[in-house]
Amino acid sequence: MSDTRLKAIIQTLIMQSSHAKSDKLICPIVKIISMRHPYLTHDKIYAITKSLL
Repeated sequence: MSDTRLKAIIQTLIMQSSHAKSDKLICPIVKIISMRHPYLTHDKIYAITKSLL
């Protein structure tokens, strides 16, 4: 999956959550993405999520 597509998915999750952007959202987002897309590494998901928050 491309980084652009992953960023779009993560941004959608952030918008759909009822929480404000904060570092506390990193762990839940990484868990959700890794469950939906098990072939992605946690490091890649974490890095992109951290850059968006």
